[in-house]
Amino acid sequence: MMGIGESFVFAISASAYNQLQRSDEWRWVEQARFAQNDALQLTGRPNPTITVTGKIHALFLDGCGVGQLDKLRALGNTGNPQQVVLGTGEVLGFWVITALTDNQSKFLIGGAPKVQDFTLALKYYGESIS
Repeated sequence: MMGIGESFVFAISASAYNQLQRSDEWRWVEQARFAQNDALQLTGRPNPTITVTGKIHALFLDGCGVGQLDKLRALGNTGNPQQVVLGTGEVLGFWVITALTDNQSKFLIGGAPKVQDFTLALKYYGESIS
């Protein structure tokens, strides 16, 4: 499905995502002109973003999903850009983790969640780290 860095792989067996959204933007500024439409000038583009949403079931495949979000948090806590590769083999370059949100529900005895819905936000860093 997708790999982030050398240590995290989204996979059907552990932490599959339901949706991957890629977003690109372009900055255009307007310059007012007398008796004409405004002129537009492209001034650049912000870094692209990726938003991944998914659901982890703790009891699926003997608990393979347990701890997956902790691994993502640890990866984000490194503060280092991570190479992102799609399951198709497309290398997207280096990205940083900007946010990870999870909602836990349906708890097991002891308090562990049966279900974790998550949203992961990534921002493009560049083709290389240097």
